[in-house]
Amino acid sequence: MQLTEAVWEPGGRPDLEEALRSSVYDANAVLSRRRAWAAYLDTPSPQIVLCARHLERDEDFPALSEYLKAVDCSSLQGCLYATDTYYQSRVLGEPLPGNRDLQAPADPTVNDVLSSSKGILLWHHQLESLAQSLGFPRHEAIDLRRKVNQKRASVLDSAEEHEFLSGRTLGEVIENRLFYGSVVPGQWQAARRLLDSRR
Repeated sequence: MQLTEAVWEPGGRPDLEEALRSSVYDANAVLSRRRAWAAYLDTPSPQIVLCARHLERDEDFPALSEYLKAVDCSSLQGCLYATDTYYQSRVLGEPLPGNRDLQAPADPTVNDVLSSSKGILLWHHQLESLAQSLGFPRHEAIDLRRKVNQKRASVLDSAEEHEFLSGRTLGEVIENRLFYGSVVPGQWQAARRLLDSRR
């Protein structure tokens, strides 16, 4: 299976639009713009890996195939990191993460929880795990994660009260490691398809 990328005008690729409608993506939102972009497995029936609206700023955005040359996709977790960071960067118009200068000093717990995402606070379960390691009950950790995603300023105040062994607070870790402004659930289907394409 070959990973292929395409940009098209809605109505111009019925095969991709059919695959898009049976994927996890909102077909109406993707096709509501003048052009759409997809990375897909080129099989008799295309399998969407990632899909998004294509904007003018995306003309200079690196191709997914180029990004994958710099990312270790030999495992499912590595593929999840690649698909999620690429998708978030593309949709938000952010630069790809690359080798980020992570300002928060080393902390064993933080390093362990964020190891699979190269130190970036990327997924729901990571933020919840960090909170629970500081004594938050599960329901409070989930509530914290929701408030962070809603960008409630008050949530950082309460997170400042909880410190890791390094002396850094949860609020500081959120501020320094939350590259995209919110955490995501993780696109496991995209990661599995990407891994399949590389075998």
